[in-house]
Amino acid sequence: MRATLSRRDFALSAAALLALGTSEARAATEEELAWLRLSASAELVAEAFCAGAAAARVLRRAERRRFREAMAADRRHYGQLAAAIGPDAPTKLDFSIAFPRPTFRSRVRLLAVGTKIKRTLVGLNLGAAASISDPAEHSASRRAAVSRMSARFQR
Repeated sequence: MRATLSRRDFALSAAALLALGTSEARAATEEELAWLRLSASAELVAEAFCAGAAAARVLRRAERRRFREAMAADRRHYGQLAAAIGPDAPTKLDFSIAFPRPTFRSRVRLLAVGTKIKRTLVGLNLGAAASISDPAEHSASRRAAVSRMSARFQR
């Protein structure tokens, strides 16, 4: 059976990584800040994908609504990450985020691309967990990644 993620878990992905930059016990290392920047960039990609999916007529109305909700969550999580990173946080202006037109013309293709994006975010969480030097933060990030991997993608 394939491990996949729910939209809810996808939208919550930045919460664990946010803890990396907000430890009161010590300042985040350059490596941890790099992971935060990468996560913020991934949230921008996820938001762009959800915007396209929310407008895709190949999805049912309820599915489009869930993508709009996920897009709003991606925006909130990006905002939290950007606040933790500070003035060096990536922005939409730093990127040209686009998807091939066929991505949103087929429900099957749209969901396949969405699943790939989610899996990439899980990998990002696992990479962040492996690089964290603070044991408490390492444990929290690892739990978030494992939780996301065990969830099921709801179609």
